[in-house]
Amino acid sequence: MNRKSLALPRSLFLILIAITLFRYAYIVWGPLDLAPDEAHYWEWSRHLDLGYYSKGPVIAWLIALGTQIAGNTELGVRLFAPLISLGASLLAWRFASRLWDSVQAGLIAALLITLSPLFFIGGLVMTTDVPMVLCWLAALYATWHAVALDSPRAWYAAGLFTGLGLLTKLSMGLLPAAVLLYLIWQPALRHWLRRREPYLAALIALLCTLPMLWWNAQNDWGTFLHAGAHVEEGQASIGDWFEFLGGQIGIISPVLFFLVAMGIWRLMRRPEPRPGFYGIILWPSLLSLLFFFSKAMVGSVNANWPVATYTGLFILAAGPLSEPRFRRWLMAGFGLAILSLAIVLSTDLLRDAGLPVKRKQDASHQMRGWAQMADQVERIRRSTGPAFLVSGSYQTASSLAFYLPDQAQVYNANFGGRRFNQYDFWPDFEKHRGENALLVMDGVSSEPPPIWSSRFDRCESKGSHQSITQNVKWREFSVFFCENYHGGEWPRPGKF
Repeated sequence: MNRKSLALPRSLFLILIAITLFRYAYIVWGPLDLAPDEAHYWEWSRHLDLGYYSKGPVIAWLIALGTQIAGNTELGVRLFAPLISLGASLLAWRFASRLWDSVQAGLIAALLITLSPLFFIGGLVMTTDVPMVLCWLAALYATWHAVALDSPRAWYAAGLFTGLGLLTKLSMGLLPAAVLLYLIWQPALRHWLRRREPYLAALIALLCTLPMLWWNAQNDWGTFLHAGAHVEEGQASIGDWFEFLGGQIGIISPVLFFLVAMGIWRLMRRPEPRPGFYGIILWPSLLSLLFFFSKAMVGSVNANWPVATYTGLFILAAGPLSEPRFRRWLMAGFGLAILSLAIVLSTDLLRDAGLPVKRKQDASHQMRGWAQMADQVERIRRSTGPAFLVSGSYQTASSLAFYLPDQAQVYNANFGGRRFNQYDFWPDFEKHRGENALLVMDGVSSEPPPIWSSRFDRCESKGSHQSITQNVKWREFSVFFCENYHGGEWPRPGKF
């Protein structure tokens, strides 16, 4: 099939543009507040740096640019999420259509990466997964070009996108590690280990990460210690593993998950046109996915962590799934995915219609109630007079900072037991000695922690409060007004 016949179909282009416009409309007019992690990354963007505690700097740079364009609003924070997701869908189309020499396969791959629930939601929120997925897919595409199409210079593009991905999220490192293992495993491909291009690609990736490495060298290697702590954490059960598996089926959508698995199974029974033609996509993807499933056997793993590993599997499964026998199943799978997304994005309408969608049943509950919480805290702040603000969690501190009218700095104190976060790398509130403070604690509390109240002349409860809409209690928190901060050393968090 020639290049002209593999041109992007107008129907797919219109679908992707319509979805992108819908995402922007939902960001502007929809009911969702920023997720706590989004608000925290926004805080990073107010303190631009070469690196951060738990991730690379790309997410902060993107948000800083977005807020320069659209202001410190939800749209500003999320400005690039729909565009990056659109880019990933278009790249999936290009990758699959080239791999399979098929318009139909390209269409299926693009729709899989667009309509699978977690990928679709990724185009509505600005988290590190959004740019990392694009970098992963681009690096995998370049690696396939290099190995399967014998294009040595493509290694350099693979190195560039790997480096950019590492600046977004350290789990990007799983891809080059898995590619290396695959090249060692395949005798017909070991000649690449004797050529300079893969090593120059690794050097390019390393050069990209120099800003983050420099920051870490100045800050006790916090990013790497945090990532290492996640790998080492244990105490999982077989029930946790099955819960993780169920989460993976849910984030892809059940029918689509099993269709992709079937497509991969059928692919593995096909001979490769040349060494590594499928394998350079398949085995690095499976090895990376296996890492997360293995981790889930010994410790907690968030359902979204393996999201990038599915991109290569979507590309590969698109070929077998383009056979006519799967057409009805694909229609059913995409239909179910769209239905589940419609439910997730319209729970307010369902409650208006009389359906009692409870908080735990609402997948968007983490993005609810923050603006209302900030309104209540602001009313208390006006009644007490000037006071600096502190919270016991970084999520609450970041969300309050975003939604307070003046977007004031909110600090995160360590009352013992929590792990490090980015606030521990910034100046704390010692400069506020002699000033009054408002402490916002999650949940119902009649008294502030003793380590807090002992550093003031006195503390007064301002009551427990709730963020409620449509009879759903999204947030519950307590506020304390404390007079005359004495200052003093605070305990260092005990774990990364």
